[in-house]
Amino acid sequence: RGTSTYDGFGLAWAISEHIIKELQCPTLFATHFHELTALQEAHKGVKNMHVTAHIEARRLTMLYSIRPGPCDQSFGIHCAELARFPEEVLQLARQKAAELEDF
Repeated sequence: RGTSTYDGFGLAWAISEHIIKELQCPTLFATHFHELTALQEAHKGVKNMHVTAHIEARRLTMLYSIRPGPCDQSFGIHCAELARFPEEVLQLARQKAAELEDF
């Protein structure tokens, strides 16, 4: 069956806390779990950063600049567009993402 979103988030949080509390080493942690940005408030030494991007007319341009704070949106479907996924796949992805946002 694989890992559910909840399992994945639980593992990501637990691994992050293990690194913070036990290993105490510098770590670059990239994730799609926006909820993990709360680690900055829960633990001294954690800092959220994001790569900047510009979207115009649904076209994504990565700006290759790192800024403080969490990213304010997801670029997964935009990246799928850049990879030239079939339009019917992109449409269904948008639909399912919208359903989850309302869940």
